[in-house]
Amino acid sequence: MKYGIREGCLRKPWEKVFAIAGELGFDSVELDVGADYKNTLLWTGAGRKQIAQWANQGPELSSVCIGGLWTYSF
Repeated sequence: MKYGIREGCLRKPWEKVFAIAGELGFDSVELDVGADYKNTLLWTGAGRKQIAQWANQGPELSSVCIGGLWTYSF
């Protein structure tokens, strides 16, 4: 069994959450994309490569939560 943590629980920028999660013993990290999704690293190819580098050095990226959807009403 693997254990992961949502990055929002760590309250640190994405560039730090993988290392911190690893230090705490977690196997994976879930990133949350807020309403300002265009300003996240996931929006560009270079940003996704950076996230992959962080994930390759520590806990893996388990998933991405699109929390920004809670901002909008259908």
